Amino acid sequence: MSEPSASAHTCSELRDALLSGEEPDWARVHLETCAGCRELCEPPLRDALTQAALRDIAPPRLDAIQADLDRALEAERGLRRLKSLATPTRIAIALGAIAGLVVLNLLRPRPDIATLGTLALAFPLVVASSLIFLGVRSALRGPHARVQSAVHTGALVGLSAGLPLVYFLSQSFLGEFSFIDSSPGFARRALGCFAYGAGWSLPLGLVLLLLDRNKLASPISALNAGTAGGLSGLIALHLHCPSQHPGHLLLGHLSVLLAMLVAWVVVRGRLRVGAW
Repeated sequence: MSEPSASAHTCSELRDALLSGEEPDWARVHLETCAGCRELCEPPLRDALTQAALRDIAPPRLDAIQADLDRALEAERGLRRLKSLATPTRIAIALGAIAGLVVLNLLRPRPDIATLGTLALAFPLVVASSLIFLGVRSALRGPHARVQSAVHTGALVGLSAGLPLVYFLSQSFLGEFSFIDSSPGFARRALGCFAYGAGWSLPLGLVLLLLDRNKLASPISALNAGTAGGLSGLIALHLHCPSQHPGHLLLGHLSVLLAMLVAWVVVRGRLRVGAW
């Protein structure tokens, strides 16, 4: 038994002919030699494909897309335009807020600042500013950027809380101060420093809210924002408060960082449900 002769026409030529409504004479020869095309051309698959090809497909409504884009751009007025800035620019604005915080606190610094060595004054500022930069960069990532891993965020939060903790406790470890402070007014002084640090944490927190284009939807972003805000309060306290007592530093200073972390988790929840 002789094999059917091969068709001189390709599968794509047969497809174009059938879609145009024609069935040329050479189609039979092609179908005899091409099992794939033969299966496609048998009913009911052929009827379904033909109807799908002939069905009118509505063109995309570009006018509606353009209108939505115009409305989104129209809504970005005033301070909302800050969200549209490039990510490096938004990070620079946030870090500028930290620079302003340092300058303002240096106008009325702690009373013993003249006796502090350069290292004792500058080292905490450099460490805290570096951690703030990492937190701000993660919190203000664009929607296209890969979300920072939980490991990196955990390390950032751990360093931000752990380094001040070790520094505050070192005085007690070295025996210079007793951890227990029984002097009058201890609680009042700690509460005063907490209020001062929390107040100086608000400017950066407000800036991050104005600059964030994702509403801090990610828990990781909220933790990074809270860490940066808390550290900004610690910087202000470092320039304001001369106390080195570990109990005061823990209750009046480090508590600011913990409070800001909790506050940002709450803020994130409100933003996520659309309350803000």
